[in-house]
Amino acid sequence: MTLRTKATLIVGCTMLTFVLLAYPILRAILLNSYARLDQNHVAERIERIQDALDEAANNMARTATDWAAWDETYFFMQDRDEAYVESNLVDGTFIALSLNLMSYFDPSGNLVLAKAFDLEREQPIVLEFDLLQALPTRLLAQAGAQEEGVSGVLLLPSGAMLFAAHPILPSVGDGPPHGVLVIGRYLDQAQWQHLGAITHLSVSAQPLTVSDLPAEYDQALSHLQTESLHIQLLDQQRIAGYAFINDALGQPALILRVDMPRDMYHQGKIAIRYLTLGLVTMGLLFVAAHVVLLQREIISPITKLGADVQRIGSSADPSQRLDRSGGDEVAALAHSIDGMLEQIERAQQARD
Repeated sequence: MTLRTKATLIVGCTMLTFVLLAYPILRAILLNSYARLDQNHVAERIERIQDALDEAANNMARTATDWAAWDETYFFMQDRDEAYVESNLVDGTFIALSLNLMSYFDPSGNLVLAKAFDLEREQPIVLEFDLLQALPTRLLAQAGAQEEGVSGVLLLPSGAMLFAAHPILPSVGDGPPHGVLVIGRYLDQAQWQHLGAITHLSVSAQPLTVSDLPAEYDQALSHLQTESLHIQLLDQQRIAGYAFINDALGQPALILRVDMPRDMYHQGKIAIRYLTLGLVTMGLLFVAAHVVLLQREIISPITKLGADVQRIGSSADPSQRLDRSGGDEVAALAHSIDGMLEQIERAQQARD
């Protein structure tokens, strides 16, 4: 095996070893970094949905304020005039305000009137549960005592609802409240799809009152007892994030789920492929450059030295000398050979 072949093999094997060792390390570091980016994106999207829910609750609170701080509502709570109901609590009102529930409670917390509406079928429905028992007494008391009212998420026997409660006051704002107005919209599949369309996300939720949660929600629930956010890999293509949505009293009411493609992770895999291709290309260029330089700086001088030694040996003339230019090992070898030739020359002269 020639010196050139040995040197090429040594350099090539060294470069190959470096690539084989560097690849898994770089892959692990990069994929972990991109996986964390995906997790950060899920957390941001969870926060975006929570912000959208807060904004929807604020909008509902403004609607409740408009209706509760209205003289006609205030007078209705005094005289119970049916004309108010017939002219205001009509189908068009529920459709225009996108409400499933409008209910009125007197200052003692007794239910005066409640009307429910099916937005999908666009028709009134009968409440299948006792609204007074379903609403926390503390919530009604809090809504009646606070001038700005209360809004948020409420769990009812019929499902989760986005609601707002506001004390019923005259339009001028003076006078004792004549009760509390509670309005609401169910957080059903259609509402989650609407929130998903607004935020461009895949969104769903499960009430904690469900006795048999789906397996993925049940698994997330065990983590959410100690974590504010749980992130779960669904497969190589998708990732999901889970978080609690608290009710108006600050207690966990829903498990929110947002799932999304693992875009950043797949970008990381593409980046790793390009990185690997770059490492291999650079390795090949390095080996090629090394071979060229090896040929120029080492192999060629040694080959020339060997040819000169063979020429001097064929001529049997020890008076000839080799090229001793340069300060490397090849020049040192040429100097040693010249010394040997000089000794041979002196020995021949002594014999003559």
